[in-house]
Amino acid sequence: MNTKILKHRFQTGTGLIEVLVAISVLAVGMLGISKLNALLIRDGGTANNRAIAVSLAQEKLDDLRGFKWINEAGAYGEGCGVGIFCYTEIATDAGGNEDGSGALKFPPDSVTAGNTSFDRTWAVVNNSRFKLVTVTINWTDQNGAASESLTSAIWQDNSSLLAFAPDGTASGPVGPKVAYTPKDVPDVVPIEIGDGTNRETSKPLPDVSSKGLSISTEFSSVNYDSDGEQTQEDFKTLNCTCQFAASASANPAAYYTYKDGELFVKYPETAADKVNKITGIAITAQGDSQDPLCNTCCADHHDSEDASVTSNATTALFDPERPSGDYESNGDHKHYYYTNASQPNLGLTRVAPDIGNDYLEACRFLRVDGIFRIMQDWRLSDVAVMPKDGYLTNSTALSNYQTYVGNVVKGQAKTDGGTSTSWSKTGLSTRDLSNRSAGPIQLLARGIYVDKVYSDPRTLDTVYYSGIVAGTTGLDKIPFNEVNLTLLASWASSNTDVVTVTNEAIKDITSATADYYGVYNRGRANVVSGNGGNADVTAYVLPSNSGLTGGTTRATYAATVDYDSSLTASGTITYDSEIGIDRHDHRSALRKSDFINIARTGSSTAGSRTVSGTLQLGNASGLLTGVTVTGPGSCTIASPTGNSTTFTCSVADTYAGDLTLATSQTGASLSATSCQLALGAADVDCGTYFIYGPTINVSGTCTGNGQSCSSKTLSLTAGTGTTCFIGNAPYCTVPIGWTGTISVSDTAKNAIVDIGAINTTTNCSSGSSSDSLEISTPVGPGDAPSSFVICVK
Repeated sequence: MNTKILKHRFQTGTGLIEVLVAISVLAVGMLGISKLNALLIRDGGTANNRAIAVSLAQEKLDDLRGFKWINEAGAYGEGCGVGIFCYTEIATDAGGNEDGSGALKFPPDSVTAGNTSFDRTWAVVNNSRFKLVTVTINWTDQNGAASESLTSAIWQDNSSLLAFAPDGTASGPVGPKVAYTPKDVPDVVPIEIGDGTNRETSKPLPDVSSKGLSISTEFSSVNYDSDGEQTQEDFKTLNCTCQFAASASANPAAYYTYKDGELFVKYPETAADKVNKITGIAITAQGDSQDPLCNTCCADHHDSEDASVTSNATTALFDPERPSGDYESNGDHKHYYYTNASQPNLGLTRVAPDIGNDYLEACRFLRVDGIFRIMQDWRLSDVAVMPKDGYLTNSTALSNYQTYVGNVVKGQAKTDGGTSTSWSKTGLSTRDLSNRSAGPIQLLARGIYVDKVYSDPRTLDTVYYSGIVAGTTGLDKIPFNEVNLTLLASWASSNTDVVTVTNEAIKDITSATADYYGVYNRGRANVVSGNGGNADVTAYVLPSNSGLTGGTTRATYAATVDYDSSLTASGTITYDSEIGIDRHDHRSALRKSDFINIARTGSSTAGSRTVSGTLQLGNASGLLTGVTVTGPGSCTIASPTGNSTTFTCSVADTYAGDLTLATSQTGASLSATSCQLALGAADVDCGTYFIYGPTINVSGTCTGNGQSCSSKTLSLTAGTGTTCFIGNAPYCTVPIGWTGTISVSDTAKNAIVDIGAINTTTNCSSGSSSDSLEISTPVGPGDAPSSFVICVK
């Protein structure tokens, strides 16, 4: 029997039937994906439409909160006419801010966004003290008809501070009254302002932009009574990097005014309230996005008239106490920027208000009508330093401090009204700390800000201030804020061998209830281990807007560098967080400080210490030989070597006070005139003091195709009051702060000359026998080398 082995042939590849089946399955799947994608697109469009609808509803609610008066009475009898929106005008599909013709800025009509039309309407239910408003937005999209609604109460007591009651009297600075729980002492301190009402300010919350070029600080001041009802003011202060732009219509400063026994804020409401002035824009520096309010700060924080102008003074100045010399010829206050942007520690110098020039700015905002309005600058009246623990938690010390705040506020207001008044920290003398062991102590710096009150933009309200002098106007009628400045002040210890103190970089604090002093720290004193000794720990606060942003945000500004001879820094303290953005902030007479003494346990032997410093010429006309140093001990000045010398004093370690420096040279000045000394045995280095003579040298260079200035009969002039020397190293001697034109000419008419700024190409192949160069920025007090180049042929 033969056995056959059967061999099977296996088919390879795919048959037609299998292909058809696969295509069918794929088609069904693709159809499902297509439907899913369409559904996702449709749902995404619906979500976007709902977001737009909510935004449109909120826009109308914010608009309805912006009424100016409650009824026809108004503040000055304006009524509710064209362009003026009153609370009584709020009704179903009626009410809201109006343009100059009386038409609603946000009427009940259709608003188109993208390809969708949104219909906006609102319904109003009247109550005794508020109106309940429901805004409804209807639209139709691919899903069919849709709608969104928002409901909110619009209170008669509006937070604009401008609402007036039916009898025509001001309702004062009040917002919606809600329950309020007082915060904890010592971080927040209640100040009684009368009639059972207290005022307290929340802890400031700094917010630092991504690269540290901008800092904004927010806090709220709350008035509340025994029933827990409160009204609230929200403040925001920020610094910005700006760039000059063209003149345009912009907002003047809002300010406090007084009517019928109440305070309110006067701010520009219509286009007619704006003024034409130079403006600025917020710039993006090093990829850093600044606070959105920098757009308003840069654009609006400019004055339109000189501070000395009283006639036709139609707008409020941002800083009414700014010295008249700190204004430009166009009426705007001067602005400043880093002398060298890559080395900001060299200090600040004035920036010409030319389009495109960078400058630094700081602004204060108050929320009015739900919108942050730019206000007159902050005005710091006094600062007090105290321990955080164990001081204000003592009822006697708290009462003494509250009384002191009241004295400062009333005293400042009386001084503003023309009655000279001072206040004293005598009642706070128990703040010093004795017999302290090694370890940390958190200190507090608390500032008191008092605003002025005006009857018109430039005139203080004499009736208001006469009431304060007479005692008929209480703290409840004075605009003031008592603020915890601990994490915004700059701190220094007079004797770091005994006590050190922190000055950490400012960081974001998102919540006042978090570890407030742990996010970053300033004012944390640390007693160093060792024998007995003591140190004064001082908090320095800038007097204006910069004080609430910790100063500028670049590298340390040295107090001995000052590019405006009329405004000099005092003392030798250098500030960890820089001296402020505004040159007005640099005036030593306005900068505020306070200190307490901390004594370490143990014994120490009284003795002497060495106090020394350096004297250096700040320009060519200064004289070292005219300088004297005086103090409680003997002082000697070494013989000058080149452009500098040193001084040395022997001072008892029990002395606390100042060394005084002066110069006998006519027309000369010093960068600082004192050295602050505290108790302690450690030697003190007072740093470097610059001596600036009355004139400076503006120098240049001479170049040319094988030629030299000495080989030509050239003349160099700079105008009246100046002298010039022409040669291969030409220069002109001019007064400090001089601005003008330097001219060169060939008196023999046998050469071609060209004068230009350094780094500017000069071309002697063309030209004439004379040329000139305008020096457009003030020079001084230091000499200005390499300012121009002369080319001859």
